[in-house]
Amino acid sequence: MIIMANSATEMIFTPRWYTVAQVAQLLNYGESKVRMLIITGQLRSIKDGRSRRILPEWVEAYVQDRAKAAEDIWWRVDELTAKVRSFLTAMGSRPMFGSRLRQGSVSASTSTDEHGR
Repeated sequence: MIIMANSATEMIFTPRWYTVAQVAQLLNYGESKVRMLIITGQLRSIKDGRSRRILPEWVEAYVQDRAKAAEDIWWRVDELTAKVRSFLTAMGSRPMFGSRLRQGSVSASTSTDEHGR
């Protein structure tokens, strides 16, 4: 946003597009990260001479995509947690991993490999 003020009026200009540096500042990313997002197609841009320009709605679309992806990951984590709890409940009092060590049938301190080490 650019604010131009003089004694009589104040005008506010909203940019029609952003440079890579401006998008990096908006998203708190480095410029190289923004360029990589453009190269990989995660962030849309247009070529303007030797520069890249990004429309504000494209930045917003990228942010929304990231938020949706994070939401989807948490949804899958919740589903996986429920499955693990269900599995553990079904296991009941059955021995779990490493039960031989807990029962004392194999001692971690006295175990050796095939060469006696």
